[in-house]
Amino acid sequence: KIADLDMEGGPTPVPEAYQRDPTREAPHNVVTSTGALRAAAALRGYDRAPKLGEWHFAASNVTDAALPAAATINLDFGPIAASHPSWTWDEAHGLYVRSTDGVVQADGATHQPLTATNVVVMHARNYVADSNGHVLIDNVGQGPAEVYIGGRVISGTWRKADNASLTRQAY
Repeated sequence: KIADLDMEGGPTPVPEAYQRDPTREAPHNVVTSTGALRAAAALRGYDRAPKLGEWHFAASNVTDAALPAAATINLDFGPIAASHPSWTWDEAHGLYVRSTDGVVQADGATHQPLTATNVVVMHARNYVADSNGHVLIDNVGQGPAEVYIGGRVISGTWRKADNASLTRQAY
């Protein structure tokens, strides 16, 4: 039912759960929070605990020299991409730092660089769904995946049975 909690449109729009950030360009200025979405869901009778499982990762200090080094991750979304995101391993801090088109991205609230201990890349079919250029990603099924951790990469596969299932990774 969470898919019904659209800002506008859909069977039960919940505009009260969303705000527009005036410092960002539309349509990328819509923000919400988990708390606001859960409150809106509860008002519509969707009040239940989420069925989420934990993702378990190895420690961030992976040192297995047999694993391929991965100092930079360049994500290529093909001809539909308006930008080119990447992650660069920062050995001193043990984190990957996010950039777009070569510019380090910062958190809008803290102004600190966006970082991640682990980066999971799932390769999935994507396509332009309509004349407005909306891109949809088919995240049901299976495909290749990589986990970038500790400046190294582990290759494997992802699998998701249906929209209600959790995505599973196998390496």
